[in-house]
Amino acid sequence: MKLWLAVVLVVALFLAGLITGYGYFFRLSYLLAGVLALGLAWSGLSLLGLEVVAGRRPQRLRAGMPLAEDIRLRNHSPLPKIGVQVVEESPFPGLAQTSVLSLGPGGEALVQLRSHQLERGCYSIGPTWVHVSDPFGIFHRKRLIRAVGDLIVHPRVFHLPGLPSPRGDLSGDSRSRQRLPYLTPKAVDVREYYPGDSLNRIHWPLTARWQKLMVKEFEIDPSHNVWVILDLEKSVQRGGGRESTEEYGVSITASLVQYFLNRGYAAGLAAYGDQAVVLAPNRGSGQLMRAMDYLAGVRARGQVPLLAAINRQERTLGRRELAVLVTPSPTEEWVGAVQLLAHRGVRLMVVLLDPATFGAGDNSLLVFSSLVASRIPTFLVKKGDPLDRALSQANQVY
Repeated sequence: MKLWLAVVLVVALFLAGLITGYGYFFRLSYLLAGVLALGLAWSGLSLLGLEVVAGRRPQRLRAGMPLAEDIRLRNHSPLPKIGVQVVEESPFPGLAQTSVLSLGPGGEALVQLRSHQLERGCYSIGPTWVHVSDPFGIFHRKRLIRAVGDLIVHPRVFHLPGLPSPRGDLSGDSRSRQRLPYLTPKAVDVREYYPGDSLNRIHWPLTARWQKLMVKEFEIDPSHNVWVILDLEKSVQRGGGRESTEEYGVSITASLVQYFLNRGYAAGLAAYGDQAVVLAPNRGSGQLMRAMDYLAGVRARGQVPLLAAINRQERTLGRRELAVLVTPSPTEEWVGAVQLLAHRGVRLMVVLLDPATFGAGDNSLLVFSSLVASRIPTFLVKKGDPLDRALSQANQVY
């Protein structure tokens, strides 16, 4: 019953008694007023003695995983708790609220909140409340369990056991200065600490001076540098949702970054979507986390064509470094820039998403043929292809 309706009914019964003189109306109005007073007192006492223990909410998950939260309720009061409900303000179906519970004196219950499989993105979850009510369902009270929190859902990552390993088969030397979390002969710079950086590389004097953690950066061999360049130009994307060139490209990029980092390479990332990012090549879990955090939220709404992106990165690509391009672009205008990089001694791989298989658009066979003719390892990926197989052998069409 709504509170305002109950109050109106009490007033109406009391006025009816005054007008008619019948004591029956007065007694009913007194009884209903007593019920309201009892409900008000009950709801006020319902939160007393109610212990709520919420499990730790994850900050990062992988796409395809559900979000699971456990909340335990215990009633330490001699009064039963009626109409107990855990409510979480969430964008995920199935996680919003639980069924209404009742807890007797000394009783406890485990509330399990489960979402469906999550998609890549950055989300705000919460706040989370526990709601209680009186036995008549008139008065409701709530208590904050957890404030708003952030959840980052990383893209799907695939194992690539068959991906050919890059080899430093070019002569010459051109060392570069990049972020590196382990010891090499020469430290060349410092930067702020990022979660995942090695603690034994902290520069303690600068940390004490600037009152924030600072870590050293080291010189590295460019033959172990890998740049993954993701094409996020809006006009070349095809498909929708999980079966789109955007999602395939992001998942492939995430898989490549993880692949190279796990094999000891210094991996960097360059992409120009709705957010532009250039992560200089680095090793370690900190670099992987930075790349995954960016890829979690980026959308293919960029206005920078692949040719322009290659030109922007050209000055950062040195001899013996490896550049891996991930693109659905079917035009040949960027192929010449790739061939020029190869002529300069930059090692190259291209992951070509065939846009014709994701929807309307030209196929990529001409681009594929030009790259293969230039002896550039090229992987052609079509909609529905198992990525571990599609990226196992270059210059082949499955």
